[in-house]
Amino acid sequence: INGCHTTALDPEKTINLVVDFISSGSAGVIGTDITIFEPLACSFAEACLSYFLRDKCNIGDAIRMARLKMLKEYNPLGLVYTPFVLPSLHIREID
Repeated sequence: INGCHTTALDPEKTINLVVDFISSGSAGVIGTDITIFEPLACSFAEACLSYFLRDKCNIGDAIRMARLKMLKEYNPLGLVYTPFVLPSLHIREID
């Protein structure tokens, strides 16, 4: 889910949002404090998920590399994404 202002809530509401996702089975939430329009949101999500799923990076590294990719494209808005997830989270194949 890519939603605007997902972390621009007061602290109690932000924690409730994260708790709602976690209680629904999510491992974490990555949100922003500002409005992010769809082209930028897609760019960040595609880069982050590519590093996380295809390259099998942990989510912390995937977020960092997506931010750096956007910075190399002269766009600092990748920095507005705030992770509420353990940075070591990764995909593990089940045997």
